[in-house]
Amino acid sequence: MAATWDTASLKMMAHYTALEGRAIQNKAIALGRTHEEYLGLTYWTPNINIFRDPRWGRGQETYGEDPFLTAVLGTAFVQGLQGDDPKYLKAAACAKHFAVHSGPELTRHSDNFNTSDYDLWDTYLPAFRALVTKAGVAGVMCAYNAYRTQPCCANDLLMNDILRKQWNFTGYAVSDCWAVADFYGYHKTHPDALHSAVDALLHGTDVECGNRRIKPCLMLQKLVWFRKQIWMRPSAGCL
Repeated sequence: MAATWDTASLKMMAHYTALEGRAIQNKAIALGRTHEEYLGLTYWTPNINIFRDPRWGRGQETYGEDPFLTAVLGTAFVQGLQGDDPKYLKAAACAKHFAVHSGPELTRHSDNFNTSDYDLWDTYLPAFRALVTKAGVAGVMCAYNAYRTQPCCANDLLMNDILRKQWNFTGYAVSDCWAVADFYGYHKTHPDALHSAVDALLHGTDVECGNRRIKPCLMLQKLVWFRKQIWMRPSAGCL
């Protein structure tokens, strides 16, 4: 799709994707299957990471290595998928993976990346900034890797400062699947699941994809007391 350089066609394709998704959801509602995966209207797309490392097996999902092209095409895709109704979304897009994420595949759960400020803002953030501040993307998925020693889903700079404060993002933030478990499983920055979940929640990660090790809903019950002591936005789901 990126090779077409055709924003109008990409937007139209996303529009048709959302229409098809609506049809699938309507059928799921009629059949009473709304609790199943892949039948809703929340789509974890587009992948707007910058493809720099061919060792990353997900490069075909991206729009390539150019930040400007990625931002323009990603914006068109989000606009096509979500539509222009002032109240209702056709479907909810999600910009991923935030941020500085592009492999290598084998170490993506434990990598810690350090870039210059220039490379961060000139290469890795322009597409995310465009989708958040211009396209109104509904969701943002934080990445597996760490950035400057902090896991992305509990990163002061990325999640609290840039995403929420500088860009005023008011949508939902979701972890990549089992990324919160990586805090203590791979990054070794947190002692256990409870500390990992608390830190992710305090950094604005509303939803944790996956429940193999953290047991999301049970973990959220343990965190209720935090709401009485620390100001926090309401969570969009079980962490």
